[in-house]
Amino acid sequence: MGLAITPDGTTLYAVNNTAAPAPGFNSLGSLSSINLFSNAITNLPNTLGNPYFFNSPEALGNFIGPQLYTVTATSDTNGTVASTDGSKITSEANGNTFTQIVSPGDRPAYVLAPKQYYRVNNIAINGNIIDFRTDTNYNQTTSTYTFSPVNSDPSIDVTFIKDFDYVSVTRPADTVTANGAITSTPAGINCSASTSPSLCSVLFQEGTIVTIVATPNPSKYFVKWVGDRDKNGLLINNGALCDGLTTPACAFPMTTYAHFTAVFSDTPVNDVVRMLSPGTSFYPTIQGAFNAVTAPTTDIQLALADFTESPNLNVSGAAFKLSGGWNADKTFTAQGPTPSTITGTLTVTQGTLTVDNIAIK
Repeated sequence: MGLAITPDGTTLYAVNNTAAPAPGFNSLGSLSSINLFSNAITNLPNTLGNPYFFNSPEALGNFIGPQLYTVTATSDTNGTVASTDGSKITSEANGNTFTQIVSPGDRPAYVLAPKQYYRVNNIAINGNIIDFRTDTNYNQTTSTYTFSPVNSDPSIDVTFIKDFDYVSVTRPADTVTANGAITSTPAGINCSASTSPSLCSVLFQEGTIVTIVATPNPSKYFVKWVGDRDKNGLLINNGALCDGLTTPACAFPMTTYAHFTAVFSDTPVNDVVRMLSPGTSFYPTIQGAFNAVTAPTTDIQLALADFTESPNLNVSGAAFKLSGGWNADKTFTAQGPTPSTITGTLTVTQGTLTVDNIAIK
């Protein structure tokens, strides 16, 4: 006929109706006391003086059952909030929000875990931002917030902010041993053949203006920066930081992870033409190589570049081989499938010319 739970949540009282009323009464019942931990049942005796007591659920009193509260925890996507036992944690799967049931007087605690290179920005308790640097409920050593004894439905909302970003630099494998070094301002990066690889990857504080500087070794030359890559290898801001820059110093603000490659060369930057036999020599133009030929046969190689000129081969009796698509870094160690380009005309007045991997437009 009626059920009630004691406020401490330990006992359930059940009113039972009986089939045979006692003399002089319409109905009699009994009251069962049920232990909610052991499920043990005790049938309490009838109260003959007021048997109607057992026929009225309201007579059990104004029991509202155990009072429980709901904690709501929320984080942004740059970190998580988790219960100390790990049973609850914010994630993309739950919309970065979870709820947890606690009892009156409990002090639920939650661990705040920012992603790598992030830190706690704000902690809002019940909608009010606290000063977690001085609030004794926040343990900065363990990054744990512990509520005061709860007597309502509390909430914790945490945001995170990024403090640091990585800059990493490398040198191509064919130049890693001798061709130069990369340093930075502020100090941190000091990447050369003689230093630890760890000095090629350094953390800088978010928003810092960082300048990376490439310094070629003696008799070596800096060509350009290749990079502005994020951790997934994708160009940042379409390569607006340093990618393709031919000056040895590049400055940029720290807003994300960035990776750069410094390209060095054995020859001056403008020497994009290499001539073999007799000896090896370098020239900034194709015409310059044509004019310098003295042997009856020679091999001229073009770096992967666009030559804006109209060279004229005019050497009687000479047999030339002109090949393009050699390394853009002017190391001339490998010939790729992409042709070098001559924007102009190519004229053969005297001599013989064999052309390989050259585009003329």
